[in-house]
Formats: sequence, C-alpha cells, structure tokens
Amino acid sequence: MKILAIIGSPRKKNSTKIINIIEEEIKKRENVFFEYIYLKEIYLGYCIGCGKCMTNEEGCPLIKEKDDFFKIIKEKLLNSDIIIFSSPVYSNNVTALMKNFLDRFHYLVFRPMLTEKKAIVLSTAAHTGLKTVLDYLDFTARSWGCHLIGKMGILMTEFNDDNSYKEKITTEINSIVNKIIKVKNNILNRKPDFIDLLIFKDSKERIINNYKKFGDKMEILYKFWEQRGWLTNDYFFDYKINPITPVITEGWFYKSLIPNI
Repeated sequence: MKILAIIGSPRKKNSTKIINIIEEEIKKRENVFFEYIYLKEIYLGYCIGCGKCMTNEEGCPLIKEKDDFFKIIKEKLLNSDIIIFSSPVYSNNVTALMKNFLDRFHYLVFRPMLTEKKAIVLSTAAHTGLKTVLDYLDFTARSWGCHLIGKMGILMTEFNDDNSYKEKITTEINSIVNKIIKVKNNILNRKPDFIDLLIFKDSKERIINNYKKFGDKMEILYKFWEQRGWLTNDYFFDYKINPITPVITEGWFYKSLIPNI
C-alpha cells in the first residue's frame, strides 16, 4: 500500500512531526510505502485562473520544462492508495504553498480522478484557524473524489505542554492508523455521508447545466461523467440512498450546509 503525504508547510516542523508519528505507528504493524512531497522543495508555477485545465490539464500554459513537477505529482496522486493533505494554519487559512497546489490541481473538481483513493486531512496550529483549514482540505479532497477516512487538527502549544491533550491526540492518531490498516486489508467499506452526496450532486448539476448552456465547450467534461455512469447516479458508485435525501438536498437548504458551493 502506498501512502502519499503532501505537506504545505515551508518548514519541516510540526506537520512533519505528526505525520512521522502516524508513519511510525503504521509501520509497527504493517509494511507500507510512505512518501513525502514537501511543496516548499518543488517548483509549481502560480495558477493564473485561465480555466484551460478543466478539460485537459496538459493544456495548462504553466507546464513548461521547469514545471515538470506538475506531471510528477499527478502520477504520484494517481498511483497512491491514501493521500494525506497537510497544511499548518497561516493567517487562519492554508499556506500559500498548499493553496497554489490546490489551485493547480483544481481540474480534479471537474474531472474527479481520485475516486479509488482514501484521504486524510491534517492541520497544526498555535492557536486558531484549525476548523477553517480542515474544512477547506476536507471539501477539496471530497470534491476530487476521495473517500475521507481521517480529519485531525492539533494545537501544537498544547500537544507539547499538556499531557492530557497529547493523550487525546495520540488516541486520534491510533484511530486513523486503525483505519489505514483496514484500508490495507480491504475491510473498510466506502459509504458516502450526507456531505459526500451533496458535493457530488452539486458537481453533477454543474456539468449538466454547463453542457446545456455551452454545448461543445463542455462536451469533454460531459463525456467524462457520462462514460462513468455518474450522470444517472447519486454518487461515484451505485449506492442506495435514503428516500428522504433527494428532498433535503434541494435548493437553498443544501447550499446553506456547504457554503463553499
């Protein structure tokens, strides 16, 4: 099993420390391949918002000789089993490194290619901002098609000084490790929760509506969804939803639950 940790910190400090602990705990019980991508060590040109990646990521004007890391990261994402998205809190949000990474791979919102992947989102902070960062990483991972299996925020000031808090975080780490091991042993079934269904529904409706509005310009995206049977599904795979779910996922109500939509 391959675990890919994408770290958006400009320092190899707290985020790396926590992920190292997760790696050590897993390797005490299972043989897994763990790989780190430190965004500070690679060159990713800054997204210019041209939208050309929506239908073909290779059409991005930033993909030049010096920007080869885009293709390298893409291959690592596609070849991993579990992806850890990690960013410390900077000014109550993700770091600039992480934000640019997510911008450059935003095409995955329109063409979700990671539906076979599991995801863990992780953030560290001194004081505030954990919820904002975790919610953003959570929403992004789900939008890319990932199955979210872990979400953890750590106040490092308390982790380093408060034994009871450290024990609480250690318990959360062990819970995530247990889920990773279940993934490795194929005993963790994917069951979409309400937020998964909302995000899928919104993405599907955007594809359908934009195709009706713009026609040929959106044909590639429409075909991408159509070929996978998603345009007639309630989720990325066949899943029998609660009969009441379609009723409460209409209009302002569901959009009020996910302000990012």
